[in-house]
Amino acid sequence: MKRVGLCSILLLGATLHLAAQVRVQDQAWVSINATAKLSKHWGVMADWHQRRTNFLDHTSFHFLRVGGVYWLKPTSSVAFGYASLWLAPTTPGWKTYSQENRIYQQAQIQQRWGKVQVLQRLRTEQRWTQRIQQDERTGTRRFTGRYRYLLALTIPIWKNTVLPKLAVANELLLRSGREAQGAFDQNRWFVGIRQTVSKRWSFDLGYMQVYQQRLSGGQYDRNHTLRWFWYYAFAKKAHQVEHHHTIDSGE
Repeated sequence: MKRVGLCSILLLGATLHLAAQVRVQDQAWVSINATAKLSKHWGVMADWHQRRTNFLDHTSFHFLRVGGVYWLKPTSSVAFGYASLWLAPTTPGWKTYSQENRIYQQAQIQQRWGKVQVLQRLRTEQRWTQRIQQDERTGTRRFTGRYRYLLALTIPIWKNTVLPKLAVANELLLRSGREAQGAFDQNRWFVGIRQTVSKRWSFDLGYMQVYQQRLSGGQYDRNHTLRWFWYYAFAKKAHQVEHHHTIDSGE
């Protein structure tokens, strides 16, 4: 599985080329991701995200997600939950945000390939998004499904474990539904550092490129993104949980 997953995600991320109009943007993305293991198998998770366009000038979205987690083994888990997205308008002069309700399900496994820590995650989402016309809500929603596969690597660089590690990741997102304009949604790849701050806190800091098809289809955004994600992991002494090494997204 690990060979197929690695080859597939890197190949798709590297070879995907769509002849289309591409809008290039600069963005900044911050988040806090928390996981609490309450018993041997059960726990909860929650994360908050904000992404801004033109670096810090304009809001792109606000995002909040909560869920329950069930650990099959210390290194593998399944989860389910609800999320809400507030997407800012991109049309100049418009002020009305589009709100999205979302439910999701995911399976995640962590492995070690020698000294490299590997995370693979498969997530499915069902999304109900408000339609906006002429800067007003129409009272109707668009439904789409989405399928996401993430491969994230954490690679030691120095023998001293206090120093940062190299973090590399790629995530492919595909969408479905009658109103989805094509199967491709977006591809994200990330390179940066992972730094452990304390027993419970760590963060990723680095560069993420997001190549995304707009809802209208046939038009794309290439977002050059400074990304800073914080992680908090809590567990009772008898049931330790590792920090979640996720390259996540709200939109």
